[in-house]
Amino acid sequence: MIKLVNLKSKYSFYCDENFSFISTGFLRNKGFNVKHASDYGYVNSDSKKFNDERQLKIATKLNRVLLTLDEDFRRLNKEKRGIHHSGVVVFICDNPNKLNNLLNRFVKLLKSKDYQLHNKITIISSKNIS
Repeated sequence: MIKLVNLKSKYSFYCDENFSFISTGFLRNKGFNVKHASDYGYVNSDSKKFNDERQLKIATKLNRVLLTLDEDFRRLNKEKRGIHHSGVVVFICDNPNKLNNLLNRFVKLLKSKDYQLHNKITIISSKNIS
């Protein structure tokens, strides 16, 4: 009997409140372990309560890579160097209808055994992955 290895289980993901339920479901349907902020009750109209830094702390505490559409996380590359976290992936999409294209690029990236997300900020846009 041949045992299949599920490469998708290498990471667990946490989607912040900016990440849509449809996109979260898309990744779940691809077999990834994905939780949304709302699964934990971490979505609130009081933006100060669950601001960017708080969402990052939650994802790190849960040992999950943070997925977001919030471009403010790009600044973490400059401001938070040396701060431990489980990883952040920022999807930059000017057209919500094209987000699935970016998610498919992300899925292909995850299939690469060598790609590491831990303690790294990855930017995925229609132009490139950095």
